[in-house]
Amino acid sequence: MDQPATTTGLQLRQRVLAALNAIYTPLAPYDELRPLLEGLHGEPVSPAALDDLMAEELRAFDAGVQRPVWLCLASCLTCALIRARGARSDWQPWVRVVHPDTRWVREYWLIRQLWRVLPSHAEVRPSPLTELFIRKAKLLPTKEVERVRRWCRRNEPDYDWARDRFSIWGNIVAEDLFDRYAEEDSRRCEQVADALVQLDRRAQLFGSTWPVT
Repeated sequence: MDQPATTTGLQLRQRVLAALNAIYTPLAPYDELRPLLEGLHGEPVSPAALDDLMAEELRAFDAGVQRPVWLCLASCLTCALIRARGARSDWQPWVRVVHPDTRWVREYWLIRQLWRVLPSHAEVRPSPLTELFIRKAKLLPTKEVERVRRWCRRNEPDYDWARDRFSIWGNIVAEDLFDRYAEEDSRRCEQVADALVQLDRRAQLFGSTWPVT
């Protein structure tokens, strides 16, 4: 049986930028971005295609090509670029930062945003995107999830965990936890961003190569 063609080239670039825009936080290309793209568009994306995309992006930048937005890399505490995190150049600098002390806050945000792009009836329609969402939801503190489950059992007569767990994870628990800690994360990331913007433009966006593992 023929395998479906993988998404490459300009179409892949447009889809990557759109996916990053929808989630609004740096994403690991293989573990996060790839299943997100495959779930949204129903077409496979190979790791090699993502590698080629980033290599071409850097070549275009070095060649002096003018683009309104670049696919770039996120920054960590020391302003060395984090391997395995893609970002957009038009984001505020602090959004492109992933601080090691508060990176779990970005996980809460990611769960929140993934829930918002899930297809309807995702709980009964397996896909790479649904699997990514479930995998990330397992990072939520158990006690916070159980607190909401207990409330639902007491107050929602139609409550059904199999049906409602996605909403509980993404729309309630992740949302609440992000709101609780977002200010701390943004403060830490802004401190790093203050140093990041002192670098030249290439170092800000492409200070490291795209991950190859």
